[in-house]
Amino acid sequence: MNELRILMKFKDIDGRKIQEIYRLNPEETVEKLIRFLEEEIIFCESHECDFYPKYLFTTLNRIQQLYDDLYEQGKIIAPYYKTYLKLYERVRKLDREHRNKPEEELSIVEEIYGTIYFLQDIDKALTLIHDNSLWLLGSVQDQMLIETIMDSYFEAMLQPDEERYQYFLKIIKGIIGIIERYPHIENKMAAYFEQNKNYHLELGFLLSNQFRTRYRTHGLLITSLKRNIHSPSIKPTITVDDEVQNHINDYIFTIDNENTNAKEDAISFRKDENGIIVTLYTTNVASILRQMPHMETSAFSKWFAQSGNHLFSQSDIATYFSLEEQVPRDVVTYQFQFDLHYHLLNVTFGRANITVDKNYTYQEANAYILKKEQDIFPYWEEIYQLMNHYHQTNHHKMEYKALRALCDTVVNKKSMESTSYNEAGMIVSELKNLIGYYQAEFCDQNHIPIMHYVNNFDMSSEEMKQMIENWKNHHDTELLEKLPMQSQYRVAPAPHRGIGYDTYAHCTTPLRNYLAMVNQNILIDIVFSKQYQKINYYQQYLQELEEIQRQYELRDYEKKKAQRKKKIHKIHGISYQREIELVESYLSESAMDRRELLEKTGLPEQQLNLVLDYLKEELHIDEIHGTYHKNTTASKQVGVFQSATNDYGFARLESGEKVLIPRAHMNGAVDGSTVLVETYGKEKQKAARVIRKKKTWHKAVGNIVELDGKYYVHLNRVDYPSPLLVDYLNGAEVDDTVVVEVETGKRTKVNVVRVIGNSFDPHTAVLALMEDYNITPSFPEEVMEEARKVPNKLSEEDLQGRLDLRAMTIFTIDGKDAKDFDDAVSIEKHADGSFRLGVHIADVSHYVKEDSFLDLEARNRGTSVYAADLVAPMLPEELSNNICSLKPYEDRLALSCFMEFDPTGVCVDYDIVESVIRSKKRMTYENVNRVLEGERLDDYIGFQLPLYQMLELSHLIRNQRKKRGALSFELPKTKFVYDEDGFIIGASTEHRREAERIIEDFMIAANECFAQMMKQTGKPCSYRIHLEPEYHALHEALDIMDGMGYKVDFKLLSERVTPMKIQQFMRKYQKEPNYDIVEYLVLHSMNKAVYGTNPWGHFGLATSDYLHGTSPIRRYADLVAHRAMKRELHQAYEGFDAETTMQNYQNWMEHASSCEQNADLCERAVDRLKTVEFLQESVGKVIEGKIVSIGQNGMVVRLDNAMQGFIPRRNLEGYLYYGDILSYVHKETKQRFALGETIQCVLESLSRETLCVELSPVTLEKNKEFVLSPTKKSV
Repeated sequence: MNELRILMKFKDIDGRKIQEIYRLNPEETVEKLIRFLEEEIIFCESHECDFYPKYLFTTLNRIQQLYDDLYEQGKIIAPYYKTYLKLYERVRKLDREHRNKPEEELSIVEEIYGTIYFLQDIDKALTLIHDNSLWLLGSVQDQMLIETIMDSYFEAMLQPDEERYQYFLKIIKGIIGIIERYPHIENKMAAYFEQNKNYHLELGFLLSNQFRTRYRTHGLLITSLKRNIHSPSIKPTITVDDEVQNHINDYIFTIDNENTNAKEDAISFRKDENGIIVTLYTTNVASILRQMPHMETSAFSKWFAQSGNHLFSQSDIATYFSLEEQVPRDVVTYQFQFDLHYHLLNVTFGRANITVDKNYTYQEANAYILKKEQDIFPYWEEIYQLMNHYHQTNHHKMEYKALRALCDTVVNKKSMESTSYNEAGMIVSELKNLIGYYQAEFCDQNHIPIMHYVNNFDMSSEEMKQMIENWKNHHDTELLEKLPMQSQYRVAPAPHRGIGYDTYAHCTTPLRNYLAMVNQNILIDIVFSKQYQKINYYQQYLQELEEIQRQYELRDYEKKKAQRKKKIHKIHGISYQREIELVESYLSESAMDRRELLEKTGLPEQQLNLVLDYLKEELHIDEIHGTYHKNTTASKQVGVFQSATNDYGFARLESGEKVLIPRAHMNGAVDGSTVLVETYGKEKQKAARVIRKKKTWHKAVGNIVELDGKYYVHLNRVDYPSPLLVDYLNGAEVDDTVVVEVETGKRTKVNVVRVIGNSFDPHTAVLALMEDYNITPSFPEEVMEEARKVPNKLSEEDLQGRLDLRAMTIFTIDGKDAKDFDDAVSIEKHADGSFRLGVHIADVSHYVKEDSFLDLEARNRGTSVYAADLVAPMLPEELSNNICSLKPYEDRLALSCFMEFDPTGVCVDYDIVESVIRSKKRMTYENVNRVLEGERLDDYIGFQLPLYQMLELSHLIRNQRKKRGALSFELPKTKFVYDEDGFIIGASTEHRREAERIIEDFMIAANECFAQMMKQTGKPCSYRIHLEPEYHALHEALDIMDGMGYKVDFKLLSERVTPMKIQQFMRKYQKEPNYDIVEYLVLHSMNKAVYGTNPWGHFGLATSDYLHGTSPIRRYADLVAHRAMKRELHQAYEGFDAETTMQNYQNWMEHASSCEQNADLCERAVDRLKTVEFLQESVGKVIEGKIVSIGQNGMVVRLDNAMQGFIPRRNLEGYLYYGDILSYVHKETKQRFALGETIQCVLESLSRETLCVELSPVTLEKNKEFVLSPTKKSV
């Protein structure tokens, strides 16, 4: 941020003070301010500012003040006065445009900075730092504030100016005194001192007494800082309080997950003149079990049977154990005493009788903490920083968690959800870790037996990196077997590297963990009651428990190992594991017909049909005269054949087992084929014979040709032999493009399945490409039959219980070629400047019932696909273009979201209702843009006011989104224009304008409201998830920018990346000529957004609540969200199985994400095909483009209208590649081609098979001068 911009926000600083700060005369000061004003006005004019730039008027006033001073001095001619007048008019214009926006205020970090550097008020600066210490880590002038202050101190040390040195010395001393409670800031300062030790050394060489004094003072500062950040040499004492205490003066509270009914621990904080005391209370399970021994027997059985999450029944937990509000309980206490410097002095184990004052959820606790509710959570900031110090400095734990997340990805194919990163969760977690460590250490030192929790995880960063690379590159599924990730319970002391302590025991979870309950018993019997005679008993009992635990761990390991290798059955990409196992379990009992299976399994008929067809195809079952028989038994199993030598092969069975198959028993199986095998022989000498083979065929697309009177097919796939003789033409003719089945075996058989169309028809090539991606516009007959039964008019029954909005001014805005209108909008502006926005979405779920043929087909497709001028819809046109489409002047069912926005664009309330609407107009983006640009269109008269109100609200919403850090990418995209036959007649670059942005802003706002509603319910739903970018991907983008010559701040990678940091980073380069490449690099470093069942938020939109719910006609995830929302609106949860629904949603969303990615790939392939067709007349011609990507294989060049071509390495003969400067340089002429440069190319060739536009560079006679640095290495 520009320093002058900060300065202009200080109201008490006039033009004379600016002269003094910069040590300039009035003329020089005017020039400086004029230049600053020019830059700021250009920025505000070229960007959509989300604030009112009042500082521009402040700058004008200060210039005028300087003019007045010059006039008083007798200088009649005011410097830059004409420029000043022009700037004045431009500022007035900006004032009119932005006056309704909030004024940009001084941020805390700017106020601290300005107080130190402009006002030079030490007392005020230190007061601000004391009250806002964490802002020392904030950014100002593209640098952390604490680093800026320390740099000024270092510079002042080496300058003769004693006054300036003393000024910054006082500030540094004051900061060190203030931040003792923030270990991570102290660590930052100490590290920065260490990085800048050259200042220290340079001072030592200076001979004057003045600098020698500074040298000694500097050494004392470093010493005091290091003393503060390291723990005292004396270890904390561990004491035992034998007396049962009453903590009646403490505010005691629990913090748990929302649905927890077993509250087993509570906390209290207290501060006095000696320091802070933190106490954790754990319910005393042992005292209850002494009175009711049968409960301990039950707990033992439950733990080792691994049944349920708790050791006791829900009623027993509520009656005897749970720490509920105002219920007296016996507890075990763990008290931590910290001194005023936040060093741990003492840990005390004890017992108490307490009454909990309040039960909080994590969500409630964090809300109070963030609001700094000191009455509820006193000293939370000190406690948080204290616990955060333990958390951040525990490197073993951090590495362990990183690999734990990786392993969870390997097992579950998704990252685990962590709840420990919130403030309250971290405090509780670290307190429990400390308790586990100190109780284990106390018992170890005093030779008291205890059950330790151990893990010998010890891996270097390089080993970790290699392990992760193996997973990413080779999907090494044996990863878990190579990692010491599993923790064990052992009697002998040993470290738990994952938690980060040399000894550790579970102590604080006695309601969930039997061994933690035993450890609590040991504490009470031996430590508190001093029954030392029980030491031998517990030693023996723990050894017995360890042996039982070892057996369980072995069984669990083998079970998980087998599970990882077991085949997961998916139909159309969706897991039907549960349904398949259910059908097979009944067929194991006896053969059954379809009617019996329907009755027994309770599955919907469509699902059962899918499962039966799949099981037949996969050789699991046979159908004989309508009765289904199970093929697989203990000795007969399905697997995949793998050839090894001519004499034998193997079958990898679905159970994960691998069996030998001698050559005599291969039965013609080929490598990779699915086979049914029968095993024979003893366990150690087991072998198998192939008894059945699955029919193996491949689908492909190609063109029919005639050669010597026979018909062949030329396949489009370059990786397949071609042409192939056709066995069955199925009505196909020469020059037809067809779908064929290629069956492999002793002789290759080719049958035409379907004719796509004549190869000279431009639509045929697009349909063929879609076929390659398993996308087809047509629907199965059973789906069409169901679609035709859907009524095309609303009935009175349809309207029951719906809000009638047919009189409201509601309209749609879509592309001119759109036919499926799934969203409409309405708006009202109130007198106080607030807005009521309505977003009305087609109620598709009213017509498409779950598990109907329509639903199964939509679920399988996942999304509509738009390729060139064709569409493969998710739903048949009878729905998508008719009864579900919000056509003008037609009554339609909708799900309406009404949102209330305050005058600044903040959504303050929303309401979601089922409705019936009647659109008043079908508008197009093009026409709405013309209206908003001032053009008068006769058929839009009467709609101008709501459109202008929408434009105003859209800007406000967008500005609010920008404020929170939302990202916006505007990459150029090619738009082809087609005639009615599908031939290309033109191309242009597509840009979003206001109309498109209005709808985007409104749909995002509605989606956020939908997500908030469902997240609050906690019920299953589909969410849109966009995770933060991976470190390596962002690093790669910054490396490329560095190679382009940009000054890149790699600090972006040093802390957790946030959307705001990315936004601020990109803003620095907006005026650069190659900003489009910067935008492309950052975009491609982002993770892909996916669908899931966890509300993990959307990084790009900078929102914690997001789902897709505004396009149910074309996205299955939106349809699922609508069903979930309507279920909540009606409270229709009778018979609702949340667990099954959640699992179904997870499977469906994984498939929807795959479909979306497949659709994107198809649409891009079609764009490349159309590029090839459009450029056919330009082969051999010279065309100009811009190098947008460069690497060892060649260069990607963006041509006119955003089309792209490729210069392969073979066309760069004589050029060497320099990766560090992202350039090709000719080894003789020194001609250079660099990323971002304009280049003249020859269009060499076009390929419809590979969809490649091949270019070669034009060699120029006058080449750019390039001096090769000796450090640059060529490839």
